[in-house]
Amino acid sequence: MSRNRRTGSRLFFIEFIIVLFFFLIVSTVCLQLFTRAHVITKRADTLSHAQAAAASVAAGVEEVLSDSPNVSSEKTGGTVTPTDNADSQDEAGGANGLLLSAAEYLPGASLSALPDDPFGQEGLVIFYDKEFQTCTADDARYLLSATFDPTETLQISVTDYDHAPVYEFSVALHRPMTREEALQ
Repeated sequence: MSRNRRTGSRLFFIEFIIVLFFFLIVSTVCLQLFTRAHVITKRADTLSHAQAAAASVAAGVEEVLSDSPNVSSEKTGGTVTPTDNADSQDEAGGANGLLLSAAEYLPGASLSALPDDPFGQEGLVIFYDKEFQTCTADDARYLLSATFDPTETLQISVTDYDHAPVYEFSVALHRPMTREEALQ
């Protein structure tokens, strides 16, 4: 009789170890799923903030262009079109003048040389911290840069502190022609 009790307790112990092993595997899989879901949520949140920031820059530039058919003011230093050569106008003219005027609509925006641009091209730069609040360059985790390319397209890119692209956006801006330009 004592032999049967030992066999029963051994079987119970083996069954208990198998059940513990099963729960260990299931808990490991669940933990990995929760971790992966957190990473995906964080990435989606960053992408959403980057998209909103890029859209606000595009809207700011579009607002400057829509102020009048031929953007002209003391701020921009004369007529501004994305293809104007910045050397042929004063400091605030050309595409830089357009970006400088747009910077007035955007908190934290400044016109400066881009950190990684080998050509020294100037553009609109906004630094963001980890919560996508504007900040100084020292506290920045994300960098939004906006420049014009030769095809009159506004290139907006948001990169993280490792210079990995988070979001890139290009906008073909429409500048209405003046009557004089249309009649030529």
